[in-house]
Amino acid sequence: MMTELPAFESFCHQYSSEQACAEALFHARWPDGFRCPTCRHSHYYLTRTRRMPLYECRSCRVQTSVIAGTIMEGSSTPLTRWFQALFLIASPSGISSSKLSKIIQVTYKTAWLIARKIRHVMQRADQYDPLSGLVRVNHMKYGYSYYQDAQQPLLIGGAFTASAQNIPSTDLIGSMSSTKTEESRPQLNNRIPTQA
Repeated sequence: MMTELPAFESFCHQYSSEQACAEALFHARWPDGFRCPTCRHSHYYLTRTRRMPLYECRSCRVQTSVIAGTIMEGSSTPLTRWFQALFLIASPSGISSSKLSKIIQVTYKTAWLIARKIRHVMQRADQYDPLSGLVRVNHMKYGYSYYQDAQQPLLIGGAFTASAQNIPSTDLIGSMSSTKTEESRPQLNNRIPTQA
């Protein structure tokens, strides 16, 4: 976590206001400009009297916002906290809900709910991106090691891809079994673990 601190600080500086977060969501949702979710019309009226900007289609009068249909919809937690949580949970080392609550300064209950929603969406996104190529699956258990009945079974899968290292697929198996340096080994694309 200490090596990620400068990156996290610059991320927090970049998305330090609700407006900066809302603009980032606007461009992520509508990269080619606003499109009504109902009629695909490109012109809108902007209402800024609420916490979040509201976009009303000029053609069919449907109202939408940048968080409509997302895990942030209906949440009173500021977007800056959501963005910070997204950054920390998506980092390779991950983060616990109790640590997340201290860093983004929300209650444990809020941090747990945010983390649960983000992890659920990340897991669902991986369901539609199946592993391909040379796949390796390991069986293990997680939980408190002192009590065997408290441990839960877990399957972790990963795919070795030759394209990331420009290794021909016929040489992939040979390079995995030989003893080469870490730089020349194929990369393992990790997926979020799911319960068996």
